[in-house]
Amino acid sequence: YEIMPSLVGSEMCIRDSSLSASFSVSDIDVVCNNIYGDKYTVKCILYGEKTYDDMGENYLGSVSAAAQLLDEDGNIVSSSNIYSPAIKTGEKFKDDFSFSNELESGKNYTIRIIEEK
Repeated sequence: YEIMPSLVGSEMCIRDSSLSASFSVSDIDVVCNNIYGDKYTVKCILYGEKTYDDMGENYLGSVSAAAQLLDEDGNIVSSSNIYSPAIKTGEKFKDDFSFSNELESGKNYTIRIIEEK
């Protein structure tokens, strides 16, 4: 099957009631692990850079987002969370996240990164 990380280079804006920050996605590595037969789980490593923080560019704060795995029909089949360590604007980070649902060989899946509210 094919995982389509079509969000490389996109910018995510993350907001909560008191903090606004954003990051850009520079790359995503996807590893499919066979658990049995034609069933798989997926581990992803996201590489990003904090691009903005309304507390100032030297503020040490994390950024976060939600990741969703969609099947060919657009149904959400799994979700996970992405978190950076406490970083300043301009600093790069990586985070790994997994989708533990049993995925079928021969199917197409899409990873969607969305802002958390």
